[in-house]
This record gives sequence, C-alpha cells and structure tokens, in this order.
Amino acid sequence: EAPNKKSSKPKKKSFESIWEEYIIPLKGKTISRENGESNTILKVDWSGIERITSTGNKGKIKIEVFQYAVNKLFTRGYITRNEINQNYSGHASSGVVLILSQVPFFEFTDKPSGLKY
Repeated sequence: EAPNKKSSKPKKKSFESIWEEYIIPLKGKTISRENGESNTILKVDWSGIERITSTGNKGKIKIEVFQYAVNKLFTRGYITRNEINQNYSGHASSGVVLILSQVPFFEFTDKPSGLKY
C-alpha cells in the first residue's frame, strides 16, 4: 500500500484495545442518545459494565456481549439490536449499541437499529 494513503476504515483493532482505549474511560460518564435517553456508566472492568439507564434501572452488561458485537462489526460490517437481543438475554442491546457508538469508527444506524463499522 502506498504510504500516506488513507483508507476509509481505520485499521481493525483488537477487542481488548478498543475496550481499554474507548470503553474503560467511559466510567463515571453519562452518555446520551439523540432522543435524550441516557446511560450513566458506573463501573467498567474486564467482566463488563455496570450502568444506570434513563429509566433509573441499574444493571450489568457482561463483556461477552460487547465482544460478540465488535466481532460482528469487524467480520460483517454491521450488527442490529435484534441480533444482540437474540444472542443475549437481558435486553441490553440499547445499552450495548449506545456504549459502542462512543467508539469513533462505529456508527449508529437507525434502520435497522444497530451499528455499522
């Protein structure tokens, strides 16, 4: 590849480096959707994320859900909330999508609701 040639997609990073670089720093922050719904990130570690949803529910999302989603994004280019819900109970897909949309190269999609890389 020619030097200084920028590709449209950033180089794929490992899940661990994405978690360390973009997700762990969200601890203590409140992140919001365009519709005003928000999640307050209480704790982030290598087991997952503890959060408070905009409805006041406290919950934990296991790291495996994020690994699954990032894997799909890298292998296929997108993931839907429906797929996340089908593979993981706990209706965490809105939180997973919201949290992963904080990663600069993952983009929120509306129809279908999910993320693209």
